Amino acid sequence: QNTWPDITRRSYGHSGDDLMTQQEKDAKGIINIRNNEYMKVSGRVLEIHAKYPDCVSITSEILDENDSCRTVKSTVVVTDEKGDREFSGHAREYFDFDDRKSVNFASALENAETSAIGRAIGSAGVGIIPGSAFSSANEMQRIEARTKARESQIPTETEDEETEDEETPIQKIR
Repeated sequence: QNTWPDITRRSYGHSGDDLMTQQEKDAKGIINIRNNEYMKVSGRVLEIHAKYPDCVSITSEILDENDSCRTVKSTVVVTDEKGDREFSGHAREYFDFDDRKSVNFASALENAETSAIGRAIGSAGVGIIPGSAFSSANEMQRIEARTKARESQIPTETEDEETEDEETPIQKIR
């Protein structure tokens, strides 16, 4: 039997009469994806600040920045009677070069930071819904887009063959 508290219950209780309404789930940023419930990062941020008022610090650091992706580490520090407790999360987002409408066409850094913050808060045990994965709703919603973005960066066999035959700028000068 799962002994984790159920975030979809109003009081984290286990009785059947205190289930959240859909309106309450919407307010907390809880959505259903593939028959599992996930909390959005915005909901996790609200939840950790409600659980530890005036005791939370969230910082982010860019670990890698290159032509194809951005990698971010976010750290959540909770300062309470137990002292300073530090939790971290990492995320990498790939640019989507094929789809100008994709959020990762221009905002991979922002998406990576949002995911890293959600993971750091999840590491603190906040916003994780039992029976669902560690991922936030934001990450689960972007799985298909992430796959397409990454695939847009992998050269096809025909592109590889064309590249081998082309002269590089240095070869043309000589």
